[in-house]
Amino acid sequence: MAGLIERSLLLSLGVLTLTRDKVVQFVDKLIEEGEVKPEEAPGIVDKLVTRGEEEREELRKLVRQEFDRVLPTSRQDIEEL
Repeated sequence: MAGLIERSLLLSLGVLTLTRDKVVQFVDKLIEEGEVKPEEAPGIVDKLVTRGEEEREELRKLVRQEFDRVLPTSRQDIEEL
């Protein structure tokens, strides 16, 4: 049960983060509007994707810490139930 809740929370958080495709679409729109030069696009995409991954990992750690704090029983105990 606890694993299911944790996975659901992490899945929900993952949906909130931008995928590489969405980042590319966003940067392409900025290029069309003249906000970004085409040669700058790959670097911007890489930065945004990397930052999104870092933030997702930080969120994952926070969720696990809070989950462990709220539910002090071990995973093995939960699986035995």
